[in-house]
Amino acid sequence: MGWRSGKQCKVGGTHADAQRTREALGLLLVPGQDGVPVRAVTYFNTMEIYPGSKMRHFREIHRKTGIPYEQMLFFDDEHRNIEVEDLGVTMTLVRWQTDRALWAQGLAEWRRRRGIRVERDA
Repeated sequence: MGWRSGKQCKVGGTHADAQRTREALGLLLVPGQDGVPVRAVTYFNTMEIYPGSKMRHFREIHRKTGIPYEQMLFFDDEHRNIEVEDLGVTMTLVRWQTDRALWAQGLAEWRRRRGIRVERDA
């Protein structure tokens, strides 16, 4: 699942220790474009990590980037954060872990809401 150029990835979190969160993202290795592991933190263009609501985080991300809420896909393990859908964000609830199947499910829902159909190879 390599990264495609031109995509933007943002992180919004309510962890009280923002520095620890950034450090954790710096230690997490994910597959890069060529399959070579890279630090997850390198994928994030914007980080909104501070105590507060996800609504505030998404408003700040929108303000800083100009990305429409409807173009945002959000994965979170707290059901209460579904409120961001009031802004137009698509949220996918993470019950156990984020893996390829959950990523595909979230992306499929995001596409469905926008009327985007993807033809599958036979």
